[in-house]
Amino acid sequence: MKRIILLIIVIILISPVPSRAENMRIAVLDLTAQGVNPRTAQTVSDMLRTELVNIGKFTVVERGQIDQILN
Repeated sequence: MKRIILLIIVIILISPVPSRAENMRIAVLDLTAQGVNPRTAQTVSDMLRTELVNIGKFTVVERGQIDQILN
C-alpha cells in the first residue's frame, strides 16, 4: 500500500506543471477498497490528499466542493 502512495506522489512530482503564479487545482476522489478494509482505503485517500497539500504545488479541492462540481 505504501508503494502505491509513493508511486502516485512520484508521478505527480515529475509530471509537468504549467508555470503559473497560482497552484494547479486538483481533486482526489475517495479510493475504492479492493482487497482491503474500506476504512483503509479511506485512510489512504486522506493521506494522499494531505501529501499533495504538503508538496505545495497543488490546491486540493475539498470533498464538499467535489460533490458540487460533480452535480
